[in-house]
Amino acid sequence: MVFDISRRFNDGREFDGRPRRKKPRRLVSPAMVNPIRRLSFVRWRRETILDVYQFMLGLFLFLSPRFFAYAQSISKVDAWASGLAIALISIAAILAFSDWEEWLNLLLGLWLMLAPWILGITHTAAYVSIGVGIAIAYVALLRYLVDPLLD
Repeated sequence: MVFDISRRFNDGREFDGRPRRKKPRRLVSPAMVNPIRRLSFVRWRRETILDVYQFMLGLFLFLSPRFFAYAQSISKVDAWASGLAIALISIAAILAFSDWEEWLNLLLGLWLMLAPWILGITHTAAYVSIGVGIAIAYVALLRYLVDPLLD
């Protein structure tokens, strides 16, 4: 019996007559599909984007005394402390989620809405504090409104 090697590769059958199994063709290696998620130690949830929004708002609040040149020192300290607290809590929520982080952000949002009257902050600093406070409280509450819909 003479083996015809070209016949084996052309008709798609093995020597014993069985069809040859074809391996699925990959266009992209699995490591390149999403290298950031593959190397990341963060377990991404659907609600993580809300924590990213809160982090951005906290960063904006932290930098707002520089952007808007606050005149009162108490408004600067309040913006720096509140912005830093919101940013750190949001980073903690991104890395290891827990319900208390959202409640703390909700309380900080309410504090930012009331701080202009409690501390006597006026003008631009008051508007920024109230606006960011409303946004932080809204995003913190949105997590509880969206979460039941995703389950």
